[in-house]
Amino acid sequence: AERIARLTMTGRTRLVLATREAAQQDLVGTRVLHHGGSGAFGAKDAPAGHAVHDSILRATGFTLLHDNLVDAFDLPADAARGVDGGAAPAAKDAAAREAAELEMMRRLLMRLERWLARERRLLEASSARPLERAYFVLLDGDKTRVAKVLADAA
Repeated sequence: AERIARLTMTGRTRLVLATREAAQQDLVGTRVLHHGGSGAFGAKDAPAGHAVHDSILRATGFTLLHDNLVDAFDLPADAARGVDGGAAPAAKDAAAREAAELEMMRRLLMRLERWLARERRLLEASSARPLERAYFVLLDGDKTRVAKVLADAA
């Protein structure tokens, strides 16, 4: 649960979903629509240009994980150990953890995109187009736009 919160809810990184049309654009600068239970969740007004959608409350979260994705946030057992099998210095541990988490997110994105393509049941309300692509992104300082795409399913 801590890893899900840190990577997708509380920091500046998010797992976002996009329509095929939005995915064909450069996502840097794209608006991130959050669906945290506000009135905006059901809004049908299209944002100016394309947008991506925060996946929390749509496909992932503490109590909602579609298609048996519950194990997708697990790191490989060897990622928790140092290079020599023992405890590693903190700097090496942090770098190793970040690399392992990025690889974990790539695997999650591939699984999530397969589910999105198969089910085609998550739709963008303003366009009625299915959300088909998934990305792990870094948000800008205001947490409203994509600053950098960290990983995709490719």
